[in-house]
Amino acid sequence: MEYEKGEIPIHSQFIAIDGGGTKTDIVWFDETGHLLNRVIGKPSNLNSASRSEVKNHLRELFQKLVEEKTDFSNIKHVFGGFAGASHPKVQKELRSILSELLPRSLDLTINHDGINALWSGTHGQPGLVLLAGTGSLVFGVNDSRESFRVGGWGYLIGDEGSGYDMGRMAASSVMKAFDGRGSQTLLTSLILEYYDLAEETELIPLIYGHGKDALAQLAFLVGEAARSGDSVALEIFEKAINRLVGLIKAGLNKYESPPSEIFFVGGLKHLGDIFLGPLQDHIRQLSTDLLLSFPEAAPVYGAAVECLRLVGMAPPTALRKALAN
Repeated sequence: MEYEKGEIPIHSQFIAIDGGGTKTDIVWFDETGHLLNRVIGKPSNLNSASRSEVKNHLRELFQKLVEEKTDFSNIKHVFGGFAGASHPKVQKELRSILSELLPRSLDLTINHDGINALWSGTHGQPGLVLLAGTGSLVFGVNDSRESFRVGGWGYLIGDEGSGYDMGRMAASSVMKAFDGRGSQTLLTSLILEYYDLAEETELIPLIYGHGKDALAQLAFLVGEAARSGDSVALEIFEKAINRLVGLIKAGLNKYESPPSEIFFVGGLKHLGDIFLGPLQDHIRQLSTDLLLSFPEAAPVYGAAVECLRLVGMAPPTALRKALAN
């Protein structure tokens, strides 16, 4: 479409939020797929940070996102998919925070980040996604448009096979080796070097002082040890993979006609073939036609897809390209 000289087209605008456990990614875009701005910052999971911390993180991001703009009249919808936001109470709290940071006139929807992850691979169509980073979760939408989740119940009672889970097993293995209760492992020297510690006992105050994040960071050291053939690290991988496959199997049981593709989203994909290869092999034991795939676009694209879907619009191709991984 061509415009007369001096005529500027005004398109509907949207804000989409991917509030993960590792980072928060926010985009401001219009219906053509053009990005007005994008900002990335600290995580915004209310299950692992206080309300004031999450609000401060989001305030900083929105200040960068909108810069000096004061006209929000073209924003038709705001959608936020957040880690830990499956519970209505958490959704209500996040809505309250965002309502304090954004004009109250804006239409706002809050949900969990499984939607972001799934739509980033299927572009709004039914399917199944495995989220595995600091935490773990399987989320799906079947052909009847019924959604479900498996796992993702937090690091104290869930998150099986996650980075946290592997980090906890790694730290436990180091201390068992120190006690003489377990096999010696390359993980000991790797972890001590990573945290610049003199001996194993110094690991305890560090872990209990920094919680799950300190443990989740150790997952990539498990990968390094596994690539060197360390038997303890390889056993940790095997346990984590079996736990993730258990989540996937339960998810597949929710379908009459299971999907042939499982999308993988999350930091554990960076562990590479030493982890992903065995994971794919175990998945194929569930079905020889079942493939592990990786979305071409970032999870915030999935949040943008949901934002558009809620107002009856399909995602433009330009948006997927703009938010490609």
